Amino acid sequence: PNYLESLKKNDSTVLVEGIFDALGCMSAGIQAQCTFGKNITNKQLKLLINQGIKTVYLGWDPGTYQDILKAINTLSPMFEVKVMNLESVGDSDKTDPGDILTDRSLVSWITNAYENAMYAHSPEYNKWRLTKEFK
Repeated sequence: PNYLESLKKNDSTVLVEGIFDALGCMSAGIQAQCTFGKNITNKQLKLLINQGIKTVYLGWDPGTYQDILKAINTLSPMFEVKVMNLESVGDSDKTDPGDILTDRSLVSWITNAYENAMYAHSPEYNKWRLTKEFK
């Protein structure tokens, strides 16, 4: 199936910041598309709606929680929103899904972040957000 057909089949997708992040997620078997930065356009919203997406995972860098809040406010009226906690891996400073393209050992890191994504506005998410605000 082509890319749009697979979106319809899965009814969820991960939004990431750039094409390499999307390729990194897809190489780990996670449906993803990029927003080219931290802006979600009306065309992208329309594409998600037209493809029957019900759940959107935000896979943006963890240091951008203000942008994550803005995205949640944009998406949550139309979609269930989950936030992937993309904290660094062990002693590594890698927090970017695109790094999977050069370091395959990060596949389990991204799949774990995907499988354990926090629902937006959940107590777990609010705790995560507070830790970001007080850093």
